[in-house]
Amino acid sequence: MTAAMIALFRALHDPAFDGDRVKATQVAMRDMDAGLVTVHAIDDDRILRLFRAVIESILRTNAFAYRAGEALAFKIESAKIPELPAPCRGGKYLSTARAWKGSICGPVRSPVAGCAGPTAGTISAPRYWG
Repeated sequence: MTAAMIALFRALHDPAFDGDRVKATQVAMRDMDAGLVTVHAIDDDRILRLFRAVIESILRTNAFAYRAGEALAFKIESAKIPELPAPCRGGKYLSTARAWKGSICGPVRSPVAGCAGPTAGTISAPRYWG
């Protein structure tokens, strides 16, 4: 299962990926489905399916452009993840930055170029926990 999840993540997000992304994604999904058949505990099955949903919901990441000292970040379309509350206005972002100790969700006004619609000019701001 772990190898299939890594293969799916790479096929979907690695800019240096060599080969057919669609085929590699299909193969990784098939391998994950085959692995899920062998899982007997319902909680383990649910958790593994949520991991797959998170991988599929990632819109953008810097995981393959990582530099030392830089936070690992993912832009996630949270509506695609089952069991999460409804998405907040302005989107959700996840970062492993040391200053951020939780998920980020709280639109604030900011001059964001190229935005249109009801959330124009909003970004999600960190809420510091602690």
